[in-house]
Amino acid sequence: MRKAIGIAALAVLALAVLYGTAVAGSLTVTDETCMKAPPPAEGKAVREYIFRTSPYSKWQLWPGEERYKKGTRPHGAFVAVYLNEDAAQSVKDQNGMREGSMMVIENYSPGKLLTSVQVMYLLRDYNPAGGDWFWATFSPDGRKTLESGKLPSCLSCHAGRKNNDYVFTGKVKVM
Repeated sequence: MRKAIGIAALAVLALAVLYGTAVAGSLTVTDETCMKAPPPAEGKAVREYIFRTSPYSKWQLWPGEERYKKGTRPHGAFVAVYLNEDAAQSVKDQNGMREGSMMVIENYSPGKLLTSVQVMYLLRDYNPAGGDWFWATFSPDGRKTLESGKLPSCLSCHAGRKNNDYVFTGKVKVM
C-alpha cells in the first residue's frame, strides 16, 4: 500500500513538473511576444522600443535609398530613413501607411555626424486631425526624448503631404 502511494505521489510530482515547464515555456513565448508589441504613443516607450526592444538600425532602409541621402530642413544635411515591417509593407503596397507603421529618420550634419533621431509612428485614432501620426525626436544615443506627441512643428510641414499620408520620402499611395 505504501509503495502504491509512493508511486502515485511520484506520478503527481512528475505531472506537476511537466505542467510547470509547459506553463513556464508558454509564459516565455508570451513575454517575448509582448516585448515586440508596438509601444503606446509616449516618448519614453517609443524611445525604448526603437533603441532596445526592436532596434531600428536592424530595420530596412527606405527602398532604393542610401544611408546618407541629401536631407532638407528642418532635418539634417543628410538623412537615413528606416522602416519597420508595417511601414515597409505599406510602401511596397502603395495603399497608404497602415496602422503600426513606424519610420525612423536619422539626421546628420554636413560632416555626417548623427545629430538626432526622429520618429513618425501611425496609431489609429491618436490624432485624426494630424493623420494619426505620433512624432518624436530623440538624442543621437537614444538616452533622451527631446520632444514627442502631436508636434505642431512636424505637422505644419508634413500637412503639405496629406495626400501621401504625410510622408515626404517617397510615394506611399497611388494617386
